[in-house]
Amino acid sequence: MSVRCDDDARRAEVARPGSAFNGIDWVEVDAADQRLLHVGFLHPLPGQPGGVPAGATLSVGNVVVDGGVRITGVRGLSVTAAGAELTVRVDRAGDFSPYTLRLVRSAVDDRVPPGFDPVLSAQEFSFKANCPSDLDPAPAAPTVAPPPPTTAPADYLAKDYAGFRRLMLDRLAALPGGAERHPADPLITVVEALAHVADRLSYRQDAAGTEAYLGTARSRISVRRHARLLDYAVHDGCAARAWLSVRVAAGSDVESRGVPAGTAVLAADRATPAVRPADAAALLAGGATGFETLTPLAPRAARNEIALYVWGGRDCGLPVGATRATLVDLPATGLAAGDLLLLEEVLSPQTGRRADADPTHRQVVRLVSARPTTDPVTGVAVREVEWSAADRLAFPLTVTASVAGTGTDHLVTCAVARANLVAVQHAIAVSGQLPAAAEHRWRPVLTAEPVAAAVPFPTDTPASQALDQDPRAAVPLIRLETTEGSWRPRRDLLNADRFDQGFVPERERDGRVSLRFGDDVSGRRPPAGTVFQVAWWRGGGAAGNLGHDALTTLVTDRVGLLAATNPLPAVGGTEPENIEHARQHAPVAFATQERAVTTADWVAAALRLPEVANATARVRWTGSWWTVFLTLDLTGGQRLTDEPELARRLAGRLDRFRIAGYDLQLRDPVDLPVELRLWVCVTPGAFRSDVRRAMLDLFSARDLPGGVRGFFHPDRFSFGTALHVSQLLAAAVTVPGVTDVRVTELHPVGVAPGGELTDRVLRAGDTEVIRLDNDPSVPEHGILHLDLVGGL
Repeated sequence: MSVRCDDDARRAEVARPGSAFNGIDWVEVDAADQRLLHVGFLHPLPGQPGGVPAGATLSVGNVVVDGGVRITGVRGLSVTAAGAELTVRVDRAGDFSPYTLRLVRSAVDDRVPPGFDPVLSAQEFSFKANCPSDLDPAPAAPTVAPPPPTTAPADYLAKDYAGFRRLMLDRLAALPGGAERHPADPLITVVEALAHVADRLSYRQDAAGTEAYLGTARSRISVRRHARLLDYAVHDGCAARAWLSVRVAAGSDVESRGVPAGTAVLAADRATPAVRPADAAALLAGGATGFETLTPLAPRAARNEIALYVWGGRDCGLPVGATRATLVDLPATGLAAGDLLLLEEVLSPQTGRRADADPTHRQVVRLVSARPTTDPVTGVAVREVEWSAADRLAFPLTVTASVAGTGTDHLVTCAVARANLVAVQHAIAVSGQLPAAAEHRWRPVLTAEPVAAAVPFPTDTPASQALDQDPRAAVPLIRLETTEGSWRPRRDLLNADRFDQGFVPERERDGRVSLRFGDDVSGRRPPAGTVFQVAWWRGGGAAGNLGHDALTTLVTDRVGLLAATNPLPAVGGTEPENIEHARQHAPVAFATQERAVTTADWVAAALRLPEVANATARVRWTGSWWTVFLTLDLTGGQRLTDEPELARRLAGRLDRFRIAGYDLQLRDPVDLPVELRLWVCVTPGAFRSDVRRAMLDLFSARDLPGGVRGFFHPDRFSFGTALHVSQLLAAAVTVPGVTDVRVTELHPVGVAPGGELTDRVLRAGDTEVIRLDNDPSVPEHGILHLDLVGGL
């Protein structure tokens, strides 16, 4: 269970007289011997007079102690029951970090023992709760002249019909006998016909010369082909995608028959959520934006709105980063792994009004597990659902709240879950038939309407990544069908064999799309007379990036649709690349280094990754081959050793830069933990405790409220970044209540001072990063001492 509640209503329910369940009330560490744990229960223990539940006494195998940073694996040695108290002796005392004492059935079965409440069967405690400590407990881009003419001069500058006609008439006039220039003369007719042909040939000559170079080409198709020779892909834009949520009536036609893939959904101002296909054409002609569903949807009325279960609590919610939730389970809901789930705030936690709900508090996740279970206290059937870390909640979601000003008894449900979700794409299908294929080169042209482009939709990725698209990987949405099979679009036919039934859609400046087929060497040539049935999808571009709740009308003749909307804005809509942009960037695309030879190349390659804040590289001979040791300083202080999946993904993305004969090894930075002591003089009248707390926050490694980072936040230090005493003093004097500050101790943890105070600086090595977490459980990650004088 990942839900958090702020009251003890459940405890009161279990603690009432006559309850059939028992639970942990408190855990206390013996002050004289920290290996003794005193555990208080709400009722007498089994085996004691009036014990709840009735049964055998708890043994040492029923008690498990989890947690710890430095000291882990704490085991119980013995237990002693006396009334409602259980004394547990453990083999050793823990560190400063939190631990959890849990009740289990046995060492091999970690389920809650029968008769004990699952919520109150575990309790967090600390071995060092009463130990005095000054440390912060929180973790913190030369002409040769031509020979003289031997014949009559000719105008070589003639380029159009009038010029060619004059040139030929002047030449005929220089011949013996001259030429008749009367319009009805047959010779004039021949001259004018030749001038017309010459004019056309001259135009084609000029066009060929203009389109022969990237800098002068005017056709988008020419620019695209020139850029491809330079290994630069000119993209045709991308169609926007969004999530569509629908609500259906129980037992309705749409619930029983579902919504097939390719169903249109419109952004139209209508009072009803559905429109018949016969009426949809008028709405589209009137300017309505159209999308289509990418996959089939089998909606269920039970999935219209699913309550989040809070286990009897009040003022509950899901925290930022949550990857689990508990839902009220109905027989018809049937949630399973792979299903999409929308978590939505429907009422404002402050006012309790629907109009005040925050529309940014909506998120779609893809479930990786859905386990049915039951609350043993209330008997309510629930389903524990979980989603991947990539879909972790990006905001705190309030599930239940007591609305201010209405009393504690006025509890409102602020958030719900919905599961009738399907992905939609800004594209509307259009069909037709192409003319029969010609004998020689055949380039049919589609309509001038915009043809959408997109990448294949992934059906198994996390919801946060499912709508992501790379425009350079997108292909126009066109499908050709013949009696011999289907033909599919390709970005090019360079790697196609002579049997490949592919074609390349090429977009011109006016939006027309011509289809280029193979030549029986690179791609198959359509046999003469082949008739193609063509389907293409109209749409794409930035016009599809609609806001939330814009898509409201589903095109269907199936009754029972109650509502349809896109809870989140549509994303990914991109216009086709401008030819001027391609003309400027294509000539330098080859200069982008796609291999790493020197250490500087490896650093540049690593810095392309958004997860990498800085990098350093070294190349060494390891006995059999050269190895590149690439040290990565990741954003947010992440470590490769702590994130194996991230390490695997980064290694895969960097491996394409590796050249033959070299191996690649990724490493974490070397920490340079700092021991720092500050002498602080507090202003008279200020409380030392307030100044201490402010100083601990200032010199922490955490993200502070208001978007401020602590002085030792991991993103403020990188390889070789030195720590100057002046920086410390300048930061410290900004704390209210501080009149004077002195640095009295500054050196690496566990290392004797080496003149850092004399030099007024602590220097870090090329692969070292200064660190001061001020975590009492891990003091080797840096310690901060504060000596405060004055004040109150």
